[in-house]
Amino acid sequence: MKIIITGSTGNISKPLTVMLVEAGHQVSVITSNDEKTDEIKSLGAEPLVGSVEDADFLQEAFKWADAVYTMIPPNMASADWKKFIYGVGDNYVKAIKASGVKKVINLSAIGAHLPQGGGLSKL
Repeated sequence: MKIIITGSTGNISKPLTVMLVEAGHQVSVITSNDEKTDEIKSLGAEPLVGSVEDADFLQEAFKWADAVYTMIPPNMASADWKKFIYGVGDNYVKAIKASGVKKVINLSAIGAHLPQGGGLSKL
């Protein structure tokens, strides 16, 4: 199975990449940082350098995928974090629809570890 992972080599994306590669899947990992390409290759995955803020890049990346794992990467430098989150989410929707990928797993919720009060409404 051809699987695209967003989140580069983060706390969930990296172990997920390792697990999927070990299970025999063809995995590509999206990163916005050129310096992460060697690490991604060392995991047995193909690095795709681009931004989740670029809907055209995502559409091309998702084009041949059987499945996609999406998440919103942290961007503490953004002046409007909600706008960033919703923008990336919109880009994912556009790319998923345009590419025709059928299986999507989305990591969701800020504050998912909390018993209550998580999500964007608290931002």
